[in-house]
Amino acid sequence: MAPPKKIIALTPLELNQYQICLFRREGKNKWHIVKILIENAPKSKVEAIEKMKLISEQLKIPWQKKPLKDVTRKRLHNSEKRKARKQARLAARAKRPPILTFDGTSLGRPGISASAAVIEMPDLTYHTTTKFLPRAFADDAEYEGLIIGLEKAKELGISKLEIKGDSQMVIYQI
Repeated sequence: MAPPKKIIALTPLELNQYQICLFRREGKNKWHIVKILIENAPKSKVEAIEKMKLISEQLKIPWQKKPLKDVTRKRLHNSEKRKARKQARLAARAKRPPILTFDGTSLGRPGISASAAVIEMPDLTYHTTTKFLPRAFADDAEYEGLIIGLEKAKELGISKLEIKGDSQMVIYQI
């Protein structure tokens, strides 16, 4: 068993019992929290801090002075920030038109071909359509992908659309 790496918290349990939380490393990226119970713990916070420093010196590990509650509070604050950023991105995305992404491919010249189109709506819902062609060139499959995507957009009643594709020939001709 590897030695603990960092003391992260000191928690009072009963009148004169404290619990210490340690990080212990096992393997390459596995960390475990180890809890140690201290009997006859000091009664004041200052004495407890001194005892923690003494234990950390004996175990030859650093002691993190932040209480675990502060770390948890910071994580919650960061998750709230992430949620706010995600909502801001969704609000900005709602103002943009739907995105049509198309593609097509062929197995041979000419050969078995397939075309696909995906319409991403502002509320992040997706509408897909595909078509298989028994014998076509790759460029024909790309055009067919755009055509079936535009037909699906018309079917959904979309009048304004952003179009994305990987075929330079099709993009430049439109």
